[in-house]
Amino acid sequence: MQGVFHKSELEIAAHENLDVVFHHMEHLNWLDQINLLKPIKAWLKINTGLNRLGFSLLEGEIAYHKLKRHPKISQNINILSHFACADIKEHLLNN
Repeated sequence: MQGVFHKSELEIAAHENLDVVFHHMEHLNWLDQINLLKPIKAWLKINTGLNRLGFSLLEGEIAYHKLKRHPKISQNINILSHFACADIKEHLLNN
């Protein structure tokens, strides 16, 4: 859920048929710098409040469209987030 740490990991993911979480624009830029034998299955991580990882809503929309058009990405883009209230023990979503 944390994504890749180096562009070479995108090549490994493609080779091993692994899904990749994209949460930073640098990850998308790496797609243009590598060669892949087949498209990667992508997850787009949106920051919904804890501000740990993920695109803002505006950045997320831009990233989604870039991934959707990218030839190195499978065309079914998945979206994920973290619990926006994970640090509030009593919150309804945590029960």
